[in-house]
Amino acid sequence: MIFLAVFLFLFSIDFIGHSFKLLNREIVDSILTLTSNPFIGLFIGLLITALIQSSSTSTAMIVAVVASGSIGLP
Repeated sequence: MIFLAVFLFLFSIDFIGHSFKLLNREIVDSILTLTSNPFIGLFIGLLITALIQSSSTSTAMIVAVVASGSIGLP
């Protein structure tokens, strides 16, 4: 059962990375413009973490997005 849970978690992170590769560049630019203010970015990060109830999942999603090349590190 634990093996299945780990597999599904890793599969979903990979799926998120592939999904972000397919996003239109205009959508990504609008998201980056919206979060350019550090306080707004912090609030959005807190909101996402609260909605999915897991900071580890939020971090894994950000890692997948950066790994896909959709966004870069400053």
